[in-house]
Amino acid sequence: MKVAVIGRCTPPFEKGLVAAAEKLGSELAKRGHVVLSGACAGLPHYAVDAAYSQGAKTVGYSPAADREQHVKDFSSPFSGFSELRFYGDRSWSSVKNFTWRSAHLVDDADAVLCIDGSWGTVSEIALVFITEKPFGVLETGGAASFIREMEAKLAKRRKTPVIYERDPVKLVERTLNSC
Repeated sequence: MKVAVIGRCTPPFEKGLVAAAEKLGSELAKRGHVVLSGACAGLPHYAVDAAYSQGAKTVGYSPAADREQHVKDFSSPFSGFSELRFYGDRSWSSVKNFTWRSAHLVDDADAVLCIDGSWGTVSEIALVFITEKPFGVLETGGAASFIREMEAKLAKRRKTPVIYERDPVKLVERTLNSC
């Protein structure tokens, strides 16, 4: 199963959040899943690194046009990925690059897990709500702190329940069992 991990990429990261992201990645690797991310630094990348270090396949969906732009313009990591896919175009705005990347990330995933988050994560959450894909939220703060409210107000017709959990292992188990 391909599982996307979305969440905050901008530091600072509290130690507990980093540990939770790493535990999420480790648990996905242990269960044999492919881990997808938006290929940026941050909490999703901690999950990717943990999964990759345990032998899992990891795929990064970069908003850049190529490796040079990925590293130079987006300040994004290249390590920890089995594969890096580029969805950007140098002539596009950052908004278009990130939106296009996120659409592919969510579309390709069989399930999505969220840890913390900011504005970019909110746009990915909207895509997840539209797709009806299994969605698990690690209750850690950031965008994750108001997903229940978003769901209640904006996703009233969503048939697939959102899974909320404070423990990364339980989140993986409960979300992927709902598939």
